[in-house]
Amino acid sequence: MLKQDKKKQTIFILDHDWNGHHATYFKIFTKILIELGYHVIAICPCPEELKEWTHLNCPSQIDALQIFPFQQFKSDFSISLNKPGLRRLHQPVSALTSWFQAASNIERISSEVGISPNLVFFPWLDSYLGYYLIPQVIDLIFPYKWTGLYFQPRHLRRKKKMPFLPSHPFPPHGLLRSKNCQSVNILDEGVVKKLQAVIKDKPFFVFPDFTDETLPDRGFPMLEKIQDQAKGKKIIGLFGSLEKRKGLLKFLEIIQTAIKEDWFFVCVGKLDTKSFTSQDLNAIDKIVSLNPENSFICFERIPDESKFNALVDICDILFAIYDYPHSSNILTKAAVFEKLVISSNEFCMAERVEKFQLGVTVQKDDTAKSIEGLKCLILRQDLNGNQLQPNFEGYRKAHSNVRIYEYFETILKSLDESF
Repeated sequence: MLKQDKKKQTIFILDHDWNGHHATYFKIFTKILIELGYHVIAICPCPEELKEWTHLNCPSQIDALQIFPFQQFKSDFSISLNKPGLRRLHQPVSALTSWFQAASNIERISSEVGISPNLVFFPWLDSYLGYYLIPQVIDLIFPYKWTGLYFQPRHLRRKKKMPFLPSHPFPPHGLLRSKNCQSVNILDEGVVKKLQAVIKDKPFFVFPDFTDETLPDRGFPMLEKIQDQAKGKKIIGLFGSLEKRKGLLKFLEIIQTAIKEDWFFVCVGKLDTKSFTSQDLNAIDKIVSLNPENSFICFERIPDESKFNALVDICDILFAIYDYPHSSNILTKAAVFEKLVISSNEFCMAERVEKFQLGVTVQKDDTAKSIEGLKCLILRQDLNGNQLQPNFEGYRKAHSNVRIYEYFETILKSLDESF
């Protein structure tokens, strides 16, 4: 991509989280912004990791980047919300706290370097969007121009529990009406019309669901252990931050049910214990302690994307029977490494899997159907016995890293005049 030479505006990129995909997106967005010619101030929980990564991946533009640690502070709202009648406040209070913390970090660093942001970019905007919050309040707390990527607009995908009731008067996306919000950027193409119907005065951009395509680290020691234990069986993998909604409990159930199949199951990633009940955790411990012979389970964070990609690369099928309605870049990894996918049959992921024939979709709670789906994928067939013709290339093009550059160029060009 050509650098836009005229730019010397300063963009602050900020995230308080470094788990799961947060680090990946932060690194890639930082790289893109400095390669497009902006002065970038990055604020994140792991500045040394970001510094090392950028020196390796964009050394010629490194002078345009300054990196600072994100400083957490104890919230003034640190009351216990785990009580009847207060639990609904947890999400809006958390979002409000995120705005205060972002403003505090930017004010501190702006004072230190003598530069205020022309624009603040939030790689994971979801943390800042909460029910009950109104744009005018956020404009007072956070007086900077901002935009970001909205990953998980769940309330726009899931059906209301009581559809006869009116919509929430203060939904999370209401904050996108803020006078300081410069554009609406989302991953889920299926909610665009709903958002555009209520956010009418902002430019909209549907981002490709890109992934880090770093070459697999084939020297990763874990690979040899897995392949030795698999003994040539078909490998079915579940990777990443292992939250309850990633379908871990269903994956473990399938491991036990499919013990006689000629399959080997691999599960690697950090276990998000907070997302499970104590009963869930006991069930997980029980299964893992049995050490099923048809599986390799390791609840440790995958160190980096080259190792993550190496794990994906040795699989035959990727397990993505997730219990959430938004997108996941595991589909992009599946397309990059040409691996078939089994996913839930609802919402964004199901729409993409079916559109590009990336695999099969099943009811997330149906173990028997999941096993049937896996049997079909082993034969490269759909659930009707028809041969799959996966359009991996089409999906790669639709969600490539190149398109991320194009989107950023378009977005930032549209904002230049207001900088």
